[in-house]
Amino acid sequence: MKKIIFVSHEATLTGAPILLLNIIRCLRGELREDFIVVLGKDGPLRPQFEELAHVVVAPSLLASGRFANNLRRLRLLNSYNNRRRKNALSFENVKVIFSNTIVNGKLVEEILSFNKARVITYVHELAYTIQTFNSAEINKALQQTSLFLAGSNAVLQNLLSLGVANDLVHVVPSSIPVAAITEKLAITDVDSIRASLCLQPHEQLIVAVGTADWRKGNDLFIQMAARLVQMQPQLHFAWVGVSAGTLEHLRMRYEIEHYHLDGRVHLVAVTPDYLNYIAAAELFVLTSREDPFPLVVLEAAAAGKPIVCFADSGGTPGFVGVKNGTVVPYGDVIALSDAIEALLQDSSMRYRKGEHARITVQSEYDTPQVAVRIARLIALEHA
Repeated sequence: MKKIIFVSHEATLTGAPILLLNIIRCLRGELREDFIVVLGKDGPLRPQFEELAHVVVAPSLLASGRFANNLRRLRLLNSYNNRRRKNALSFENVKVIFSNTIVNGKLVEEILSFNKARVITYVHELAYTIQTFNSAEINKALQQTSLFLAGSNAVLQNLLSLGVANDLVHVVPSSIPVAAITEKLAITDVDSIRASLCLQPHEQLIVAVGTADWRKGNDLFIQMAARLVQMQPQLHFAWVGVSAGTLEHLRMRYEIEHYHLDGRVHLVAVTPDYLNYIAAAELFVLTSREDPFPLVVLEAAAAGKPIVCFADSGGTPGFVGVKNGTVVPYGDVIALSDAIEALLQDSSMRYRKGEHARITVQSEYDTPQVAVRIARLIALEHA
């Protein structure tokens, strides 16, 4: 039986691993090959990957602890590790290696040393993110890959700037399983979320979801909230995805206190129930300075929420346009605040844009539809 190896850099509850998991679910109905998943790091999504494929967690193949020390003293550590990795990563009849990020170069190189196959790389990263990784790792991925899938037009343009030939790239946008997301949204308890944030019936909520860091613009989120509260003191804001005890939580708490936003800006830990907060919000804001095309934008659209974001920040502005929300000049917190206030003041416009966003996701960004395209590209690669 022919095999396909899918490579995920980790198994966390974050965009790229979740996207790959959803794609594999859909590809099982499109392809006859056996599926193997190699994880660069373990994580909470591993059991779900194991329901769909044979899973190898790469770090677990290395000796560790006292056993590794004993092997090192005997000068057997390298040979032991190499033998284990060869046994775990060598498969018969592998036709395609599908790498789910451009930062898997070293791991894919090792898999290629045991398996002769063509490499498809699904790229989600943009310039800043790529520059934060080891350039040798990125160069390996660029050299290994025979076909690139770009998660957005912004990713396509960045790949071209890296010297990738245009005919080697297909734009395959980020996607979500719309039916499954809609089912989850239908059973959300909006009242309990609002109560947990101490919202009064007349108060409105603006939500952002994601890792709290400079790239995601969590500092701009606080500045935006400070300006909006001056205009509308009854507003509430929630950033979902920043856990207590982290450096970013400490920084955000510092800003909240100094902007006098206690009780107005709520920091919510990483949670699998983040959709509940989106459902409870009037709109979704993406303050990212750079973001390829986060799944949470599509999930917010599936919930019928208009999206507000910065121009020139990745793939989201192209999705939002003028019909699915509002795009404001890059980094302009005043324009961002004004756009949000306009949507909050005009419920008919808010509904119209949110409904258009929902229809757009259903028709163009549903994973089963996108998976059909990916299946065809995989079939062409090993034809």
